[in-house]
Amino acid sequence: MFSPSLKKTGSSPVDSNKNTITIGMDIGGTNCDIGFVNQHGTCLQHLSLPTQNGTAFEGFRDAALRLIREQLRQLPTYQCVAMGIAAPGANSRNGRVSDPSNLGWPDVDLTEAFGRYLPFPIYVTNDANAAALGEKKYGAAKDMDNFVLLTLGTGLGAGIFVDGNLLLGRSGFGGELGHTRISDESRLCGCGQMGCLETYVSATGLRRTVMELIAKYGQSAGALAHLDFHQLSAERVGVAAADGDILALEAFEKTGAVLGKKMADWATVLDPEAFILFGGLTRAGEFLLDPVQRSFQKALSNFLRDPIPVVLSGVPHGEAAVLGACHISEFLHQIQEV
Repeated sequence: MFSPSLKKTGSSPVDSNKNTITIGMDIGGTNCDIGFVNQHGTCLQHLSLPTQNGTAFEGFRDAALRLIREQLRQLPTYQCVAMGIAAPGANSRNGRVSDPSNLGWPDVDLTEAFGRYLPFPIYVTNDANAAALGEKKYGAAKDMDNFVLLTLGTGLGAGIFVDGNLLLGRSGFGGELGHTRISDESRLCGCGQMGCLETYVSATGLRRTVMELIAKYGQSAGALAHLDFHQLSAERVGVAAADGDILALEAFEKTGAVLGKKMADWATVLDPEAFILFGGLTRAGEFLLDPVQRSFQKALSNFLRDPIPVVLSGVPHGEAAVLGACHISEFLHQIQEV
């Protein structure tokens, strides 16, 4: 018997005269990306719709269903065999998103909400796990059984593979490394705790670091000094760093140092073949990667001195979670109930 998130909410016989596709849906805090992917991993069509448009979940679901049905009608020679949904806070064990406050939705059963209207199985996981699945199938982790993928976006998430299996944990929330704590008396996190890693290592965390440095240096802070928090973005900090801005470079140095030190702790527990960095913050390239690697190597335990690479995602930007969502069912066999 399958757990609820793996049950077949709808099915239809596969037509041998048609090619098959899988739909991958990546629900983000601002937009939802939907990809229609063939059996070779090629995304035939990539669609997007907003998630932050003031509508309730039902309004979003109905808009997504309209797009899906319209696109399937435009692919008459293909038959859809499944849909995978990736979302922040989604749980592979029960198919639900629990209190997705960044989306303004209540607790939602995604499997049921979409499976009620679509004639093929629905699978669910969180966005970081989906990105790790995409990396395992198509990216830098193709030949790895043990790796940690870190998603560095608005927050910090992680997808962890151990001995070829995706780590889910007892309740389905394994891998929430962004909520490991680095201090008890520092920045307040959206989860309600103080000092979570993602308050320092994420696009939001970088912005907070820049604002602290602006307060420290005042008008001598350079090109970023005149910006308030809402005008600031990780991309603007990256542009400033590329222009040699001292404050921006220091902000990336601090961010990388914190992340590298925590990665050394995780390496002691997980002994991975590699750490893979994914997400918008990684567009900063060497400005982030160099201090991460220096801090990581300095803090790494002596018995782990064999090189553990720290690399950037090998999947085209924006596609890892969509592609990974298409393969959720392949990697969730370990949570099937006996």
